[in-house]
Parts: sequence; C-alpha cells; structure tokens
Amino acid sequence: MESKIIFTMLFIQRHNHLSDHIALLFRKIKKMAKALYLVEWRCFPTMLF
Repeated sequence: MESKIIFTMLFIQRHNHLSDHIALLFRKIKKMAKALYLVEWRCFPTMLF
C-alpha cells in the first residue's frame, strides 16, 4: 500500500514536470509564431506592390 502511494506521488511529480515542459514548449512556439506573423505582416505590403 505504501509503495503504491510513493509510486503515485512519483508519477504525479513526473507528470507535472512533463506538463511544465509542454507549457514551456508551447510558449516558445507561440513566441516564434508571433515573430513570424509580424515579419510576414511587414513583408506583405511590399510583396503586394
């Protein structure tokens, strides 16, 4: 029973670490997408004319 609790705690800790990692990755992707969008937006009018 005790080992099960420890295992669950470890699993939750690992899962939290994973979700933090995913959140960080998502933030990075969002930043990159925003930067790309801004670059595209600046280049778009010059491409039109």
